Amino acid sequence: SISKYLIYSNSYVLNFIKFGGKRTTALYFEPAFFALALISIWLSIKQFGIKTPKTDAMILAGIILSGSFSGVMTFILFYLLEWAFQYLNKEAIKKKLPLALISLAVFLVGVVIAFPYISTRLGDLGTEGSSSYYRIVGPLVMVGYSLTHIDGVVRFGSLYEYVASFGIFNGADVGKTIDNGLYLLIIYFSWFAVFLSLWYMGKVIKMMINAFGDNRNFRVQLYLFTP
Repeated sequence: SISKYLIYSNSYVLNFIKFGGKRTTALYFEPAFFALALISIWLSIKQFGIKTPKTDAMILAGIILSGSFSGVMTFILFYLLEWAFQYLNKEAIKKKLPLALISLAVFLVGVVIAFPYISTRLGDLGTEGSSSYYRIVGPLVMVGYSLTHIDGVVRFGSLYEYVASFGIFNGADVGKTIDNGLYLLIIYFSWFAVFLSLWYMGKVIKMMINAFGDNRNFRVQLYLFTP
């Protein structure tokens, strides 16, 4: 009965609504895609150096309404990095200590309010069939296989069949996709992807060290988000 009011029928979202959950997908296939789009918009705005507290609040509200755990955690990480780069330097500590403490306190209050949700989703990591398990824990067997069987690297265009052959459940159905960008690279390119990822993260870490007091246009967050 729910599906007749929707433009399309997404069984994942419909099942969630059926059991009392309230998550929005906006115009996207699932809540996580909506959160991804919101964070992309947020970072795009930051590239122009525009300080928009109201926009930050609207983006966060949208991510919370999506119920996307990855979206919430990404926003928390990026906000903490913004706070650290802006206030954890000698000049800022001398001039902006009260503002730094107030902004951190407000943020921590938000984290405390969201903690029950965060802890629940972290607990789902061990629950087979949950989206957290399917994205982080379940595919590890495929990652391990790609690293130990270099001759068995997946051919382009055959991912659905390959993933389905491992029988990892996404909800009530066997999953056919990899919803983790890093895992996908390793499954396709094996050790080459590992070395490339390590090089990339090394580059980001060097950038982070030099970003305190000067993280112009959110460049560290942008580099972390791009993969």
